[in-house]
Amino acid sequence: MIKQLFLSLFVIVLTSCSHKTSTSTANNTDKSTVPEAAPTKDFIKEGYIRAYIKDMRALDGCDHLLVLDSGKKLQPTKLAEDFKQDNLKVWIKYSVAKGLAGICMSGTIVNLSAIEKRQ
Repeated sequence: MIKQLFLSLFVIVLTSCSHKTSTSTANNTDKSTVPEAAPTKDFIKEGYIRAYIKDMRALDGCDHLLVLDSGKKLQPTKLAEDFKQDNLKVWIKYSVAKGLAGICMSGTIVNLSAIEKRQ
């Protein structure tokens, strides 16, 4: 009697714990057709500073400057053509360039280590 009870419980446990596999595609999503949202970057946590590009070519010896939220102007040593757009909002990382002098005289000369467009 105990053997039958144990055997019955064993069979019940085995049948109730079966692994369910479905061949239906109704609930499965094809990951290649579902666009995955790109993770958003936390620029401030990563050390970026908010700025915008200011076209200063009207002044002799000037090109495009970076203007920080504080109003401070930065003169980048190199700025890619993609970023030479007046009033373009950007995120930047920079270091002050030592031993350089510019003829624009309208901002601190800096080396950009990173720049990205912002919205």
